[in-house]
This record gives sequence, structure tokens and C-alpha cells, in this order.
Amino acid sequence: MALRPIVLGYYPAWPCGLTPAGIDYRAFTHLAVAFASPNADGTIQRNPLLASRAVTGRAHRSGVKVLLSLGGGGGSGHFSGVMKDPVKTGRFLGETMRLVEEAGYDGLDCDWEFPDNAEDAANLVRLIRLYRHRMPKTLLTMAVNSIGGMNRWFNHRELLPLFDFLNIMTYDFHGPWTDHAGHNSPLGEVRSDPCGLLNNCAASMGFWHFVKGFPREKLNLGIPSYGRGFVAPSWYAKTTGKPKHGYVSYTTAQELRSKGWQRVWDAEAGVPYLRKDGEREIISYEDEASAALKGRLARDYGLRGIFFWEISQDFLRGRHVVVDAARRGFGLK
Repeated sequence: MALRPIVLGYYPAWPCGLTPAGIDYRAFTHLAVAFASPNADGTIQRNPLLASRAVTGRAHRSGVKVLLSLGGGGGSGHFSGVMKDPVKTGRFLGETMRLVEEAGYDGLDCDWEFPDNAEDAANLVRLIRLYRHRMPKTLLTMAVNSIGGMNRWFNHRELLPLFDFLNIMTYDFHGPWTDHAGHNSPLGEVRSDPCGLLNNCAASMGFWHFVKGFPREKLNLGIPSYGRGFVAPSWYAKTTGKPKHGYVSYTTAQELRSKGWQRVWDAEAGVPYLRKDGEREIISYEDEASAALKGRLARDYGLRGIFFWEISQDFLRGRHVVVDAARRGFGLK
């Protein structure tokens, strides 16, 4: 029996301009509410949305499953310490399971960014095993870095049988941490990229399948609903300052276009960017054309699905524009 394709969207638990009532649930098979992050004592940083059925109730009526996402880029700092202390570990597990029960989540998405030593690696496996043992019928997933050193402490052999699927974060290939301008989420290899020929979506999915050994039916390709700006004379040149538009959602990109910024297509990278006469900044972002190509890549590679960070950023006139385009590329209506 063919597995149902996955279209997963991350929905932020903080105010984002898109209420649970406004989400177009028909665009998704899964949602992940982000984030429930551990405090130093093992309790969870929670807000009313995490423990409510505002999302799960509406999603379930539309046949959509909802995950509680743990950690996040700014909320993973205490995972390591919590997992070293049995009392804190037990407290964190207990609070997580209470949230799952209170809000009616269908599973958990672990976003520990990132284990960085052998002890963390072992404790990540232990954490997921504990969840799998205590909640055997729930979905367990994880968001993981696209490629490179941040995956060093991901024990793929032990984690493979525990996870239902992985969300590969095929974005943030470039940003303020790089000393040169580069696209946020290039589709394929760019020969002039100082970060190397593997710094792209296609190579990352090959890495997780061929190197890490995850079957295609457990892999989802990540598609951003945002981009990043750089002060540089051209792509892959050294940056020369701080951009005014460091982080740009799809909707903000459309606003910039209405103010004279021009869309340019980068055929090699398979993504658009914005530029404007008199401005020193160039802005890489995602639009319908690039999202459709990423959806097609996921389909051609035989991947389980696609996912999006995050679903308020492309919501325009009642539609998730980037999501809809990627769905079409993936072969879904």
C-alpha cells in the first residue's frame, strides 16, 4: 500500500498574524506547533496556545494531524543539561505528555538544535526511546540540519527505527553567519559557492538517503517561506555591511516588489532574488516558481513529502501561496 504523501507546516505558537481560525487546513496533511522548549529545571516554556485545542480541534475536523514541536533554534539550550539529570528528564517527559493529552496532539516533533558531543548523541537516542516507550502509538519526528558538521552527533542507526519521518531543514544555507552573500535555499549545486557543491537542497536529500541511510519514505524536503538579504555587489561575493532586510518573508518580498524592488531569476540556483537600483542589498527569497521546483524535486526523488517553515509567512489573501505552489510541483492538487 502506498504511503500517504506528507505536506507539513510549522505553525508558531507566538503571535504571528495568522490565527488558528485563519489557517487553510486543506493545504496540509500535518501541522507542527512550535515550540515547547525545556527550561533548565525540566519544566516547559509554555503558552496558552500550546496547551489548547485551538489548532488541534480545527485540524482534526479537516483530517489533519498535529505534532507538538520541542526545542527550536532559540529554545534548545537546556536539552543537554535536562537530559543529564534523571529528575529533570522525568519532569520534562511528564510535562510533554501532559501537553499532548491536554491539547490532543497526534505526536511529537523533536527539534534539538543541536546535539554537539557524544553524551548529547546518546541522550537524544534515550529521549526518543523514552517517548516511543511511553507513547507507542504517537507519531515521532525530528527536524534535522540539511548537511555538514551539525549532524555529526546524530546517531542515525539507532534513531532510524524510532522515527516515523525526518524533516530536513534545506534552508539557511547562507545567512549572517557566512562572510559572503548566498542564497537561502538553492535547489542544486552552485559552482561559485564558497561553501561547496553540496550546499543545496538536492545534495542534502542525497546525503540523508545515501550517506545516513534513511529511506526516501521517511524523508521530507524543507521549503522556506522566507529569504535573507545581504549587502554585497553580487552573489557569493564578500559581504560589506549589515542588511536592512536580513530576514524577509514571502509576504514582505511582495511588499518590496510593490516599492520598486525587481525580481530576478537565478537559473543556476533555481531561486529568485530581489534587487533595486541605488540599493547595495540583494535579497534571496522563495516564491511560487522556486517552491514548485522544490516540490518537483521531492516528487522526482521519491521522497515522502515536503514541509514549510513557517506557514504565516506566505499567507496572502486567504492562501498559503508558497505551500500551494510546492504542492502542485509535488503532484498534489
